Amino acid sequence: MNSHFHCCFPITITFCFVIQGKFIRIHFGTTGKIAGADIEFYLLEKSRVTSQMAAERNYHIFYQLLSPAFPELHEKLLVTPDAGLYSMINQGVLTVDGIDDVAEMKDCWHAFEVLGFSADERLAFFKCTASILHFGEMKFKQRPREEQAEADGTAEAEKVCCITLLTIINDK
Repeated sequence: MNSHFHCCFPITITFCFVIQGKFIRIHFGTTGKIAGADIEFYLLEKSRVTSQMAAERNYHIFYQLLSPAFPELHEKLLVTPDAGLYSMINQGVLTVDGIDDVAEMKDCWHAFEVLGFSADERLAFFKCTASILHFGEMKFKQRPREEQAEADGTAEAEKVCCITLLTIINDK
């Protein structure tokens, strides 16, 4: 059991590392005196999927997935192994001193093996991750004289469909 716990660590760091914050809301009455308060807990990391500060990067799994650790995955996931090409993850830094994306990806893969995930289950997990990356590259445009938006091209959505359809077809 203890070895399973230690093997979970790479997965936790790669996918689930979040920082929790507190927001204290103070309510004032009409006379300006405190009428009450509440504390709201939130995840500081939730906005990181769509944007990063200059010295940050997105979730590590995206960079690990694009690393040369498992080049055969790139073709299956329809990704180009260059984080700089993906606007969703290239807003901050692409590399961090002391983090080896190749080694971290191999550790994550091994952790899934130790925890009993089959090769198909691991691939499905990474297909979901790559789908998020592809969805992040979709562009939208506003319809003229309307409040609605529509996709400006379908290439990224087609990649997601292709990745997921291959899974559905292979399962049947």
